[in-house]
Amino acid sequence: DRDTLGPTRIAAAGDAGWWAISHHHLHRFDRTGQRTWKISLSNFGIDNPAAGLGVLSDGRVLLSEPGESHLRLCDFPARTCVPLPLERRGHEVALRRVALLQGVSDNRFVISDDFGRRLMLADATGEVLTMRTLHVKPADHYQIPFQPRLSADGELLLPNRKTQQIERLNVDTLEPAEKPVLSAG
Repeated sequence: DRDTLGPTRIAAAGDAGWWAISHHHLHRFDRTGQRTWKISLSNFGIDNPAAGLGVLSDGRVLLSEPGESHLRLCDFPARTCVPLPLERRGHEVALRRVALLQGVSDNRFVISDDFGRRLMLADATGEVLTMRTLHVKPADHYQIPFQPRLSADGELLLPNRKTQQIERLNVDTLEPAEKPVLSAG
């Protein structure tokens, strides 16, 4: 029952605060923790709790639904939420399940497609700029769903539970960074 769901997703909006999904509503909080928005996702045709939530640097919000093969780009002050198909070199990129939408900079974002075992860097037009397939099985090294996070210095951090290390990835190429590994064990 969706009315019993507590917070299920959270996304930082930089200096602007943060967003959370709870009780089938999207909530926006300022830096002090005061809620400034509460919007029902059903107002935008989203019937399932969102599986992925991300915030672009301009404040627009990205949502994905369980089982959906597309993203939604939402501008809540304007009360619009439209599908955002992904393309790479003129071809549609199908998503099987989006686990994470991590906003980076310049309205770019990283998508973690955990069924496809891929990380993708895309822009707000839906153009996939870089894609990296992680050649793993579900029981292998990486946490499924993949949960990369953006570090304070602009690198993606990707946990590897087998080695008990955190891989550092260059956000522009999705390849290992100059100092690729942090020990977590």
